[in-house]
Amino acid sequence: MLVLFYSSEERKIINEQGGTLGCHTCGQKKAGTKSGNFILDHQPPNAIAPDGSLQILYPHCKYCSASQGGIISGMKRNGQIP
Repeated sequence: MLVLFYSSEERKIINEQGGTLGCHTCGQKKAGTKSGNFILDHQPPNAIAPDGSLQILYPHCKYCSASQGGIISGMKRNGQIP
């Protein structure tokens, strides 16, 4: 089981990157979340990252995060991801 905790500094950095550079997928500079916070996108995604592997965080808007989640869920359903 993967449990994620983010420091306020990590959150601040991701929000600053998102506000300046935009969502790393679509470039949108507004997060689209109620809080205004960008979603921390793990690369590679948690569902396919080997346990203990290095993951890099990028700013993701609400819409791209939901899209990526749908893709990963579909891949799991189709047996493409164990």
